[in-house]
Amino acid sequence: MKIIKEGETGYGYIIENDGYYDRLIKENITIIKEAKAKPETFLDNPCIFCVLQKYGVENRNKRIYAKDILIPAVESYMENVKRRSAVGTVDHEDSTNISLQQIGLLIEDIYWDGATVIGKVKLPITRGYRQMGIASNGADMVANLIFEHDIMIGISSRGVGEVQEMKDKKIYVTEYDLICWDWVQMPSTIGAWAYMSPELVEPNIQKAPDFKENMKTKPTKFNKLADFMGINM
Repeated sequence: MKIIKEGETGYGYIIENDGYYDRLIKENITIIKEAKAKPETFLDNPCIFCVLQKYGVENRNKRIYAKDILIPAVESYMENVKRRSAVGTVDHEDSTNISLQQIGLLIEDIYWDGATVIGKVKLPITRGYRQMGIASNGADMVANLIFEHDIMIGISSRGVGEVQEMKDKKIYVTEYDLICWDWVQMPSTIGAWAYMSPELVEPNIQKAPDFKENMKTKPTKFNKLADFMGINM
């Protein structure tokens, strides 16, 4: 099965670098403070919050995920979240396979903020990293990059589906089965970086065309995604 590259259409692997670890999410601000103040306690269960994906906006791969495509795909993926199998790797594997040796994250919860999918992401670090700071797997490496060096990293979706060019000359994902999210160096959503102040964070694309100010929600474990949206789907 081929990998659908930027600007291409057809059926195959769809790899997007849409997400990122957002240091401006208030939960992450608290997490970073706790990690630095009490690293031995924090590393017992290190979780962070990440922007995973969005609908209704064009990403750097020139693709758009419609609301009626992305929401069902993520809702179906919640079954993996419930059974604690929503794992991903460090960097992409160009297949539907998820290597156990490369696992770098476990998504523990997913919720919506308007048109944006947010994930509560656990780093399954090893005992060696907790006790001695020795990085021996992907999660250890990512924890070191984030908490020791404050390095910005991305989180990227991997799936299978079909991509078509529509009458408006834009490219849309028209079928989509989500495989997982993986850690990557560069997110593809335009402006998806953590800036020095919240006012500078992607002011033009944070809201999809049908975004509503009252759609913001709090993380609630394992609820159906339709409940978070506050709209009829």
